[in-house]
Amino acid sequence: NSLDIAETLRTIDVDQTTLMATLLSDPSFLDSTELEDIEAEYGEAVATLCENMRTLHHFRETTQPSAATFTEKQQAEQIRRMLLAMVKDIRAVLIKLAWHLQYLRLLSEFETSDTHLSAAHQTLDIYAPITNRLGISHIKWEMEDLAFRYLDPQNYALISKALKTRRKDREDYIRKVIATLNKLLQEAQLEKVKISGRPKHIYSIHRKIKRK
Repeated sequence: NSLDIAETLRTIDVDQTTLMATLLSDPSFLDSTELEDIEAEYGEAVATLCENMRTLHHFRETTQPSAATFTEKQQAEQIRRMLLAMVKDIRAVLIKLAWHLQYLRLLSEFETSDTHLSAAHQTLDIYAPITNRLGISHIKWEMEDLAFRYLDPQNYALISKALKTRRKDREDYIRKVIATLNKLLQEAQLEKVKISGRPKHIYSIHRKIKRK
């Protein structure tokens, strides 16, 4: 479990200290291990991150709201600020975000429960906005899609089926189109033009459909 979380963080090029703290940040391990022992074995920086993770793990345990709790945007904003203020090192927040993403991945998609709905609402109201502010777009997209799958499985399945192709295939297609356009622009001596593109994720498509 911790290995999967460390792999998620490795994709955003975190430092070795963060990866080490991630591997040690399993709640059951932290609850049964003295921070002094972690510091003696791995150093002060890793121990401090582990201490912050104890706090952030406790945040999830004591914040299991009903679906209606996060209907007020102002309250959600206060909670986001509290979460960021709870730790002195932003790397602990990155670890917490990766833990939450892994938690969403492991929730059963075939069962609807208060836990699923609570986790999904927390994701859209707290974790995804924090991830967006930190500029970790691919983690944000996955979080939102997983949350949407639990909150509205019918529309999730409908959009997912309509897309047909995997996200990677769509990304590859966009890269090919950009390469073709860049070649045409060079031939037309318009080399200062920059082209960018990305495939929309399922939740983003759903929000756009609702707006339209």
